[in-house]
Parts: sequence; C-alpha cells; structure tokens
Amino acid sequence: MSVQLAPELRIEILSDRWVTQLAEIEQLSFPTPWSEKLIRDEIKKDYAFALGLTFGDQLIAYAINNLITDELHVLTLAVHPAFREQGHGAHLVDGLLTEARNRGARSVFLEVRKGNLPAQKLYERFEFCFIGIRKEYYSDNREDAFVLKRLIR
Repeated sequence: MSVQLAPELRIEILSDRWVTQLAEIEQLSFPTPWSEKLIRDEIKKDYAFALGLTFGDQLIAYAINNLITDELHVLTLAVHPAFREQGHGAHLVDGLLTEARNRGARSVFLEVRKGNLPAQKLYERFEFCFIGIRKEYYSDNREDAFVLKRLIR
C-alpha cells in the first residue's frame, strides 16, 4: 500500500530500509524504546507490519502492528518530535485504519499511557473507545495504560 497525501507525503508499508529511522524516532519518543533489532525482528513476522508516514526519504511517523485473525493490535506508534502537532498523527491513524480494513481487520486495539492526553484525544477523534485499564503496564514508571478499541466498518 502506498497512498499519496500531499506532494511527497506518503503512507506506506515500511521495509527494512526504514528500520534505522524508525529506531531513531523510538529513541526520541519513549523512555523504554524498542531496539533496532527488536523492530527488525518484529516487522519480519508473518502477522506483523509497520506502516509509516514518509516525506521523501524522511520517516515522519510510524506504527508497528500485529494482525491476528481479524484483530489488529497497534504495538507502538510515534511521530517524530519535529513533526508533532501538525496533523501527521491523524494522517497515520487514518492510513492505519484503511490498511486494517484492507487486510480484513474487524477491530483495532491499542494501549495508551494514562497521562498521554494528546494521544488519547487523537484516538478519540477516530472513534476509539475505552475498554479497560492495564494496571502498572509501563515498566519505566509503572504507569497504567488505557486499553482502547475501534471497530472497523
């Protein structure tokens, strides 16, 4: 899949060539980031894929996902700090929902930090609903995670 959004902005399935940039954004975005090796190993799995928002040769945002039967689980999603609050997260989530539908998903699940209000607002815009809490889910500070779900129509 490759969708043209604006000149040079694209939503695409990420191959190995993007792993270094993906790992850099992970490092800038999370207190306990995934390693380059973990990212590479994850996206090689038959049931996994990474979707990215790119601008030429620059990765702006990504989501790493698992699709098991008809359920898509977003494992990690981030926007490069230099590109936040510009609508790029919304482009990525919109593309992710389209890709989920194209792959036969009937629902999408994800966890979001209890304290990450910008991400929660983004997911709310896309009709994700709160379905539960994972207590002390994040290992870096034992913060709770909200579990969100969205049905694919």
